[in-house]
Amino acid sequence: MTIFYKEIPNISILAGAFFEMHLPVQYIGILESTASGNNLEIEAIDENEISTIRKGIAFSMASSVGKSIRIWNRGGTTVTVDIAISDTIFQDNRLVFTSALPVTGGDSRSTPASKTAPTTTATLLVATNTARTELSVQNNGSTVIRGGDSGITPTRGKRVLAGGEYSTKCKDALYSVSEGASNTLIDIEDESIT
Repeated sequence: MTIFYKEIPNISILAGAFFEMHLPVQYIGILESTASGNNLEIEAIDENEISTIRKGIAFSMASSVGKSIRIWNRGGTTVTVDIAISDTIFQDNRLVFTSALPVTGGDSRSTPASKTAPTTTATLLVATNTARTELSVQNNGSTVIRGGDSGITPTRGKRVLAGGEYSTKCKDALYSVSEGASNTLIDIEDESIT
């Protein structure tokens, strides 16, 4: 079975005017439209059937197959519409919003924070963060530092050379300690905001 589907883009309809076409198939839909509110109507000629239409809506025009239809612009300005026609039902899965939506997702990067890695005990560098997607630690000091859990020592943990960098996707707390003199570190966290 062959399915017929065709998109017809960029149809300009003057204010108070209509676009007329022969409808060779049962279904018609408005994919895009610059019209606002209820300014578009679809009319099945000879059927005395008129319906308000908006973008993202498909109609079954079963009684009009082989006849002509009109898309009316009842607004005060010229509009542009993109339509689709098909011999089988189709769905336009666009979401149409009529007002601003708050952003509740995405990624962010923390402001780099300078910290000091002491020489004797593990010090919290960053706390546990379940939204963390990546953590980068840069050793700006002149001696090697160690990074890891709260049990790290100057001889145990991930070594980060002077001037070096360490990255991890770990969401757990990260502690640091220096192998020699106290060192300055910079940490940067990338987070996924939910």
